[in-house]
Amino acid sequence: MESKLGSIFALVGAIIELVMAVVVFILAVISFVGLILINTIVPWIVGLLFIVAAVAYLILGLYGLSASRWMKNPATTRKGGITALVVGIISVIISVIPGIFLIIGGVLGLVDAEKSRSTPPRALRRR
Repeated sequence: MESKLGSIFALVGAIIELVMAVVVFILAVISFVGLILINTIVPWIVGLLFIVAAVAYLILGLYGLSASRWMKNPATTRKGGITALVVGIISVIISVIPGIFLIIGGVLGLVDAEKSRSTPPRALRRR
C-alpha cells in the first residue's frame, strides 16, 4: 500500500530543504563578495560554512525527494518511510521545520507499509 499522505509530507520537507539550500548558497556568494570588498579572513570562513551548509541542505533535500517518490510505490513504501525518517532526524539537527515534515512523512510511510504487510490477500480473507 502506497503512502500518499506520507509522500506529500516528505515532499514538502524536501522542497523546503532545497529552497534553504539555494538561500544559503546565495548567502555564501554574498559572503565571498564581502571577501573581495573587505579583504579579511572572516568573510572567507563564513562563506565556507555557508557552502558546507548549502551542500548539506541539498543532500538532505535530494534524499527527501527520493523518499517521497519511494513512498508512492507500494513495493518500496517501507524503504521510503525509513529514508524519510532518517533524513528527518538528521534534518532536525540542522533545521527544525523541514525535519518535522520529513519525520511525519516517514512515520506515515512506515504505518502504511505495515498496514499492507498485515493485510492478507483477498483470496485468503474469510468471507
